[in-house]
Amino acid sequence: MKRKIFFLVFLPTMILMASCQGEGSSLSSSSSSSLPPSSTGTSQIAPTVESYALEVSSLPSKTTYNRYDTLELSGLVVQLVGLSKEGEVLKAEAFDDYTLSMDAVEVSEGFLLATSGMRKTITVLSQSEEYPGLSTSFTIRVNSLQSMNQWLEMEGEIPTYYSLGDTFLLPEIAFTLRTERVDIDGNVLKSETLLSLDDLSFTIDGEDAEGYFFENPGRHSFKATVDGLEEEIVFERTIYSLAKENADPDTFPEEGKLTPDDSTMTVRIVQDEADASFDNFYAPEDVVIDYGIYEYGKNAYDEWVYAPSKPLEEATVAKTPLLVVPVILPGAEKEADESKRELIRKTFFGASGDLAYESLHSYYWKSSFGKLDITGTVTDFFYAGDMSDLPATGSLTPALLSDLAEDACEWAKTAYDLDFDDYDSDDDGTVDGVWMVFIGRESNDLSGYWGLSGTTGYKGTKEDPAVNNYGFIGMDFIDGSYSSGMDKGGDAHVVIHETGHMLGLMDYYSYDGDTYSPLGGLDVMDGGIMDHNPYSKMLLGWTKPYIVYGNAEITIPSCQQEDALIVIPYEGKTYDVDADGKVHFNPFDEYLVLDYYTDSNFNAVGYDYAGDYPVQGEGGRLYHVDSRLAYRSGAEYLLFENPDDALSYDGKVAKLITNSRTSEYGESALGLKNADAFDEIRWISKDGVYVDYAKGKPNEDALFLPGDIFSLSEYVSQFVDGSFDNGKACDYRFEILSIA
Repeated sequence: MKRKIFFLVFLPTMILMASCQGEGSSLSSSSSSSLPPSSTGTSQIAPTVESYALEVSSLPSKTTYNRYDTLELSGLVVQLVGLSKEGEVLKAEAFDDYTLSMDAVEVSEGFLLATSGMRKTITVLSQSEEYPGLSTSFTIRVNSLQSMNQWLEMEGEIPTYYSLGDTFLLPEIAFTLRTERVDIDGNVLKSETLLSLDDLSFTIDGEDAEGYFFENPGRHSFKATVDGLEEEIVFERTIYSLAKENADPDTFPEEGKLTPDDSTMTVRIVQDEADASFDNFYAPEDVVIDYGIYEYGKNAYDEWVYAPSKPLEEATVAKTPLLVVPVILPGAEKEADESKRELIRKTFFGASGDLAYESLHSYYWKSSFGKLDITGTVTDFFYAGDMSDLPATGSLTPALLSDLAEDACEWAKTAYDLDFDDYDSDDDGTVDGVWMVFIGRESNDLSGYWGLSGTTGYKGTKEDPAVNNYGFIGMDFIDGSYSSGMDKGGDAHVVIHETGHMLGLMDYYSYDGDTYSPLGGLDVMDGGIMDHNPYSKMLLGWTKPYIVYGNAEITIPSCQQEDALIVIPYEGKTYDVDADGKVHFNPFDEYLVLDYYTDSNFNAVGYDYAGDYPVQGEGGRLYHVDSRLAYRSGAEYLLFENPDDALSYDGKVAKLITNSRTSEYGESALGLKNADAFDEIRWISKDGVYVDYAKGKPNEDALFLPGDIFSLSEYVSQFVDGSFDNGKACDYRFEILSIA
């Protein structure tokens, strides 16, 4: 009876063990351990325990998982079962001195289930010295996933910019490992784990980050790495070390001025044969030019605000700062080296003796007679692939360039704690000028990387100036590898030309592709050679003219000196004279300009790449200028009937007469009808040859020498319809009396 009752007592346990087997889980037979038999007694003595086994009496509450779940053991019950010689269960008690393993790896609560399987066996192994070797097992199911994504998120900030000589110290940061899984049923499972910094490794350019020494300027890769579930998980941040401590504008040594010639030219100008006096002219010291190209830029339709080219208010020199940013194009990150940046610095701001020609700074200091001092700085490299939306391939567009100029300036503002007010010398709410030098793309692919300049059209405030006026150029123009054929010492020809646009000057050649050029390529705003012509210098505020209003005899120095030009107006032109006897001259009109050309200084040097060379010799150089402004009337523009009215006009004005006859800059394309034949400036050649780049480039025969006489009636072939464009006569004639 006792034996029968014993089995009844343990029967519920047997039933419970069987009932725990379900989908995805099962129980296996236990192993047993034999013990020495008990002392023999009478046949009435109860059976003794002969061996012991481990059995799972209750499975964990969760036995079906998705891959990368963690193991849950709640509800797992393991028993130590005593067995008779015949295998009958004599007793059972809870047992917890065991370990679990799966796929030969020890597991426990929270173990990551990184491999999937329909039946994953977990082995229960006794660790008791009293019951060694006992084991049992149960199975779980681990479903595979449809997809999984893991990433690191950082809390806190890694500084983006460091100076040379800095040492990297890991700041107060924290990382969270985020996991997003999709199970076989399409359910999205999300989890996050806050990691200890000890769980990660930190590197800069593959070296241990802590204590990393920034020895060289450039771009660096900071990485935080943790071993993920399927692969290594990396958080990466690009940081930069800067060679410059700031981007404040620098000033540079003055370069002296153009070397003056000893000789002068005397001209007799006659309007009325009966008038015996020859003092009917205003001298430069009596002339005031209130409205030049700088003022026009403040009131222009296209909202292009030009850089100051002349001294303002009480200043004697215009210190105009330019922010020069070397731009590393996407994919060219390895081309960033300091030798390129140094070459850019020398090209923009170097001394004359540093280059085969001139730097931008030295050229404009000399050309302006010491009135324009271009200051500025060259920043560290701007990585466009990191810091802008510039595409890795394809042509540049005006919109992309405008955005890039803004992005580059915002980067400089952040990297150097830059105050834009330092680059707004005239406090007009716009940065004076931004130059971008592209590295990583050849300019001759003609896909928008050719040197040019433009405007964003934006205006700001004195407190927060906007980027408006910019230029850009490929590095291959500067280093001589493509454009110039000069040595690698820095070539500023194109930079000088494009900066002329940033100061407000137009191109003096045509954009229609037929090489039409009324200056024959012989001007820095045409073929990129020589000095600025006297008309340009007058617009820029560097020189003032003699103005005739009747018979006059004037002696002027050569073009290498200030105030060495004569303006000859059309018939009937009058000028306002104020109470102080000052004559207010409007350069945005139509007139003739005569100066004394000599082939020294900038006029002595050609440009081999362009194939243009200055006129050799000296004599009178004559230009016909038509710089009249227009106003908008409906869908088209009209020229002011009286050009002087443009200066007091309360609306926007436009400078539409250009040296382009067709294309987008032809007068008719710009809305000014019947004016495509007009030129802003044309060289009137003494030999009667109609100046054109391809058909008749000026030579020494284009200069007026002593005894040569000009009258419009004798040179009608070089004027539209044989007269001024405004239809008015020019009843002046002149004769070169002497050059001595």
